[in-house]
Amino acid sequence: MTEDDITRALAAAREDRTPPPELEAAIITTLRFRGVFGGQRRSPILVRFVQLAAIAAALLTGVWIGERLASRPTPSGTRFLLLLYVNPEYRTTDAAGDAAREAEYSAWAQALARDGHMLMGQKIAWGGVELRSNRPPVDLAAASTPDEARGVFVIVASDERTALAIAKTCPHLKYGGRMVLRPMS
Repeated sequence: MTEDDITRALAAAREDRTPPPELEAAIITTLRFRGVFGGQRRSPILVRFVQLAAIAAALLTGVWIGERLASRPTPSGTRFLLLLYVNPEYRTTDAAGDAAREAEYSAWAQALARDGHMLMGQKIAWGGVELRSNRPPVDLAAASTPDEARGVFVIVASDERTALAIAKTCPHLKYGGRMVLRPMS
């Protein structure tokens, strides 16, 4: 393509060309059909009504969900704190074994929750800070001891004997871990 060809093409492009009337009509009809322009204007009152109806539906759905959650039975009885310790007798594993143990502990906790005996459970991360009166704070990550709390559960039982029976089913014991069960007031 030469420079003259480019100049002629640009000059031809500058000419005012009107599309054939039937093409223009077909394009306008298609755009109206798709709602791009020329569609019917909706009444502002109808638009406001639809918006308010959507807000009311969302609000009622939220209230319904809240009522369903609030109607769940709350476990009754005494609450007990169950602390899981990793002591020198605790048998450790590799990463895959740790994941399997966490799944086992989780299944145990979920079963207790279904029976109404578990309020919460959580693994405790390494580290933290120990605070004592008239002493500087101690970084527990740097001063780790061989006997540290690594998990906590809050269980519900009718009495201490029942809580003890529940605690004895925790998988932590079969791996050599130590647990402390304490009533909460």
